[in-house]
Amino acid sequence: MELTFKKNFVIEEEHDKVAVGGRLICDCGCEMFDIYHTGKQTKEILSSHIVEKDKQIFIEAKCSKCGKIIQIYDSSLDGEKTSRFSSLEKQQFSHKEITSFKVKIFLNYYEENYLTNNFVSIYIHLIDDNKKEIVLYDK
Repeated sequence: MELTFKKNFVIEEEHDKVAVGGRLICDCGCEMFDIYHTGKQTKEILSSHIVEKDKQIFIEAKCSKCGKIIQIYDSSLDGEKTSRFSSLEKQQFSHKEITSFKVKIFLNYYEENYLTNNFVSIYIHLIDDNKKEIVLYDK
């Protein structure tokens, strides 16, 4: 299956069709998003800010300007090893009282699956208004 957020993904770096990195941008041109997830928020001491809850996670971005929702990651569908998905309640991510972020995504692939949802690993980073980058999720 083609990468879920491909049409909203601006590629900034590419490596031999096995790794790609870029930023999320809405159809309206906005690059700021509110992030919603079903994971567990941590203090990011030994892990990313969001970790799986009950071995599953769902992450989406909602445009701060027009409200369009872009699905970033669903552990029941995306990646090499999917997990059963139950309807966990989504919550909004915030960090130091900031709720809107720019989103950078990095993906690693086997070449035959390039730019599909069948990636080997995904790294989702957020950038706040102060240009501070944090690791939201990595798998």
